[in-house]
Amino acid sequence: MFHVIRVFLSRLLHRDRFERDLHDEIRFHLEVRAADLERSGLTADEARRRATLEFGGIQKTKEQLRSDRPGAGLDALAQDLRLSVRRLRREPAFAITVALTLSLGIGAATAVFGVLSTTLLSRIPYREPDRLVVGQKSFRSQANAGPVSAADYIDYRAQSRSFDELAALQDFIGSRIVTGGQEPWEATSTRVTWNLLRTLGVEPALGRSFLPEEEAQADAQVAIISYQLWQNRFGGRPDVLERTLVVEGSPLQIVGVLPKTFRFIRDVDVWRVMRRSAEARNSHSYYLVGRMRAGVSQAQAQRDVDAISRALEREYPESNKDKGLGLISLQQFLGGDLRMGLLLPAAAAVCLLLIACANVAGLLLARGQRRQQEVAMRAALGASRWRLVRQLLTESVVLTVPAGMAGIGVAYLLQGMLLRLLPVSTVGVSRPVLDGTVLLFALGASVVTGLVVGVVPALRGAAVSLTPHLGTGRQACERPGGSRLRSGLVVAQIAISVVLLVGSGLVVRSLQRLSAVDFGFSAEHLLAAQFKLPLRTYQKDSLSQAFYASVREQVGALPGVKSVAFVNQVPILDRGAIWGARASELSVTAEYDWMPMRVVSAGYFATMGIPIVAGRDFSDADREGAPAVAVISQSLARKFFGDRDPVGRSFLFYNNFNYQEVPYEVIGVARDARIMNPRAASNPTVYLSMLQPSPVGGRSSLVVRTAGEVQGLARSISAIVRRLEPNALVSVRTMDDVIDESFAGLRRTTLYLGLFAGLALLLAAVGLYGALAYHVSQTEHEIGVRVAIGATRGDILGMVLQRGVLLVVIGLGLGVAVAYPGTRLVRSLLYETAPLDPATYLLATLLLGAVAGVACLVPALRAMRIEPMVALRSE
Repeated sequence: MFHVIRVFLSRLLHRDRFERDLHDEIRFHLEVRAADLERSGLTADEARRRATLEFGGIQKTKEQLRSDRPGAGLDALAQDLRLSVRRLRREPAFAITVALTLSLGIGAATAVFGVLSTTLLSRIPYREPDRLVVGQKSFRSQANAGPVSAADYIDYRAQSRSFDELAALQDFIGSRIVTGGQEPWEATSTRVTWNLLRTLGVEPALGRSFLPEEEAQADAQVAIISYQLWQNRFGGRPDVLERTLVVEGSPLQIVGVLPKTFRFIRDVDVWRVMRRSAEARNSHSYYLVGRMRAGVSQAQAQRDVDAISRALEREYPESNKDKGLGLISLQQFLGGDLRMGLLLPAAAAVCLLLIACANVAGLLLARGQRRQQEVAMRAALGASRWRLVRQLLTESVVLTVPAGMAGIGVAYLLQGMLLRLLPVSTVGVSRPVLDGTVLLFALGASVVTGLVVGVVPALRGAAVSLTPHLGTGRQACERPGGSRLRSGLVVAQIAISVVLLVGSGLVVRSLQRLSAVDFGFSAEHLLAAQFKLPLRTYQKDSLSQAFYASVREQVGALPGVKSVAFVNQVPILDRGAIWGARASELSVTAEYDWMPMRVVSAGYFATMGIPIVAGRDFSDADREGAPAVAVISQSLARKFFGDRDPVGRSFLFYNNFNYQEVPYEVIGVARDARIMNPRAASNPTVYLSMLQPSPVGGRSSLVVRTAGEVQGLARSISAIVRRLEPNALVSVRTMDDVIDESFAGLRRTTLYLGLFAGLALLLAAVGLYGALAYHVSQTEHEIGVRVAIGATRGDILGMVLQRGVLLVVIGLGLGVAVAYPGTRLVRSLLYETAPLDPATYLLATLLLGAVAGVACLVPALRAMRIEPMVALRSE
């Protein structure tokens, strides 16, 4: 290696001397050949011209002389690089144009690869991650149907022979109140088995992990905290292991601190050990995490757990019928939600890169046309076709490397947008990452792009014929093949731009229609106050009911408040679970209809602006001890009772916790409202009284209808709640903000697609302008002749515009044809918008046509200003 570098540097240092020797030898051979031709009867000028043309056939050419030396390949490469850099310095405008154009495409591709690398391709940060799998419940024919029960997990752990370790993680994160300081604060908490960290191969940064005997206890009062919580709440003090956390009134001894970079599936502040005795076999709340034994494949482990599942089904038929356990790799589990999410930005990035490549390829073709005389002279001096191709490709790569460097900056900006757009939090990615792998990809993309965009121009440029380009006078006109190729590149750019414009247009129209949807309630002047109470303090319903009554009374007395009510889950903000119900007139074997359920206080429907269309609202008389009553939505009334009056009839509600059917009498019918997902149609809903026992108890939220300004009221509501319960946590928001936030994901997607479509439109317009401008420069003499023999300025304008319009029409037609299958990637985002929405296609076509028209008009106006005498004299 050192010898090669030394030879390479030596050749560079002595290059000038060697070049002079070569030059002298070539001049000698040229003069000898010219003298021979002159003696045969040719004039001196003719003899020298013929010698120049024939010089490519002389045995000792400049390239062959170079190839006689050691290190000739390195010398040739060094010379190619020097010539390319020198030409780059002589054409700064061209180099900057290429760099800016390609930086957009390379930057977009690098951004997508960066997210892909850090989420799906990189090895997850655990010991021997290829041996880690996740177990999820399978039910009947449905795979990955959710978590399993703690009791089933214990049986799998005890009976399986395929795992070194089998741990479990709770599938949800609870929000808990932490007290003991100056003010209460909120921490996220979850439960895990004692061996989860050992399964992952992770050691605590401080302290220890859980112990087996702690899991066996009824409720071990120990906790492991996150590194971030240690730093933010305890200042990173080493005596944190001597501290306790009072979580929901329970003092927890801190026994360990997790590593700084540790994150498993979700961000959690407080980790607690699983309570084995508290979990029933029907309560499915844990994902299994297993480390397979060395040499055991995932298929073998799956057969092992399948045998255990069949045994559990035989032993516990009531809870385990048709249930199993499906295993997938941890990498696949963590990145499952990202694969589909990455398809759309990846496709948009590829489209943008293709447009940029087509644009630059067109520029290189035009540049190659201007250099035909230079290439012909090189060929006449003995350069082989491969030598010419190599030089032109080297120039192309040297042009694109600066584009890759600029693309890294573009990638950093676009990665930030992608991270906000995609659900990457599941794998712990929160900021743009430009590591060595991503930088290497950017460099590789630059080189590959340079070769791709340069190969066709290089092959065409190296195939030049010598005779037409070594004479005097004007350069030869552009060859028809080159013109057709550049026109095809322009058509491709326009077609791809149409696809991006149509896709972004469909998403924009969906966002417009979704923003105008009727939610079934009035969000204007409506506040939602969520507050959390210490569970231990308010375990008794009488205490919580008294607290809610006091809050309602005092908030209702505030100036500007029109009405106040409670609901267990705020519409749109808290989507909640679904529950089963069926009409009591149906057969006992009838299937349940699954729907959302809300527990509300009297006055809820008036406060939300949801009218009661039949029957009545809840009252204070609908309390414990009175008959169980419910209000149902219009759609549920039609489903259960058809055209009959539902008021006074009953239905059966299925309690998910005790697996009992409870009859409820319908006292009212409320208008349909969208309470879970703004994209879904109005949900059939059951409303139960807050004063009666219900399957869900505990926390409720306050909804407040105001007469005007809401910010001052938000502060007053928080003060009332904190005065009544100092350890309560309060969060007050307007329903307008809640609804607006529900559109945030679609809005970010719209911005992302719109940005890419705008860049594609700009590049396509530049490509069209460049093609027509070059066409005008090549036909300048023809235009002069036409004007000289009587063509008007309008004729010239029409001639140039006709060529441009033809390219635009072909590109638009091709783009519209490709756009429909291309919309498959955005169909899941559409709302009440057909993939073949005529207005969207028309607007996209008109927009691109208008921009393309401007791009065509500029070179056409330039052609009109060509003076015929100037054009004819240039010949």
